[in-house]
Amino acid sequence: DPVFVSVHENASNATPDNLKQSYVIVEEQDKINTLWSFIEAHKKKKSLVFVSSCKQARFLTEVFSQLRPGLPVMGLWGTMNQKKRIETFTKFDETKAAVLIATDVASRGLDFEHIDWVIQVDCPSQIDDYIHRVGRSARMDDSGNSLLMVTSSQHKAMIAKLERHSIPIDELRIDPKAISDLRVKLRCILAESQELK
Repeated sequence: DPVFVSVHENASNATPDNLKQSYVIVEEQDKINTLWSFIEAHKKKKSLVFVSSCKQARFLTEVFSQLRPGLPVMGLWGTMNQKKRIETFTKFDETKAAVLIATDVASRGLDFEHIDWVIQVDCPSQIDDYIHRVGRSARMDDSGNSLLMVTSSQHKAMIAKLERHSIPIDELRIDPKAISDLRVKLRCILAESQELK
């Protein structure tokens, strides 16, 4: 069961009321396994995954595509040309179930029709970035979910920041047995790909 952290009865409208916000404590070295396991468990959903760098977005898009999760995996990052960015956005927006791995810069100004999950692999540096990211889900009368990955060293400060801004968020605990270990598969992919090294 998720552990209740903080919900303010009359929270200000910093985030949509119909957005269920959660966080999970995950150490840096376990984030790829956790993200992959999440994607595998949500194959019929549309998820927008935020990462902090173009290199990370490209790497995860390439690796997860090669691992074939059973739904399309797309990427959107700042160094991508505008034509490719628009094509990717359109394809993702029109697909019922897919994963889009993106950076903040690449996704600014893009309005997606429906997103089931917004996943933040890295803690945003500003609360405004958090609000902007999660605001991609639960638009208009639509409902949505968000998941924030925090390390044990970031946990207290980040949750306190969210509470100060009246942002309701619950802790999720993940059964370690439910997490796939991708290390061997990743080593094989990296051994075969000069581009990803």
